[in-house]
Amino acid sequence: MKTIDDLQLENELQELYLVTKYWISGLEFCKGELSFFRKLSSGYISNIKGKIGNLHLLLQKTEILEQRIKEVSVNIHAHLKFLEPLVLGSTQNITILLLNKHLNMEKEINTLFEDFQSVKQGILGPSDPLIFTQAH
Repeated sequence: MKTIDDLQLENELQELYLVTKYWISGLEFCKGELSFFRKLSSGYISNIKGKIGNLHLLLQKTEILEQRIKEVSVNIHAHLKFLEPLVLGSTQNITILLLNKHLNMEKEINTLFEDFQSVKQGILGPSDPLIFTQAH
């Protein structure tokens, strides 16, 4: 026959057992949540790394565009100075070379503007702006 002390001890042991089981289930829950957080964080980091790579590429393109703009600007100003006397009524002969030069500059300017729009779209694009994007 069990005494009161034995029953009380058994109840306390059962309570300790249940609390310990509760702790184990809490730890398992935390383990599962941490696994989820790790996967979520890894996805966020991957997303950021991809965006950082894109941003580096866009910065390189920006530097190249800035240099190209300087070079083209010098050429355009020289071309404009050449055209000014012609516009003011100079009797200088206009040749096909002038037209070809002008068409080449037009092509270069159009390409430059397209590249600029591409970089601008990459940085501030409406669907997923690179700079302001948070991880999904």
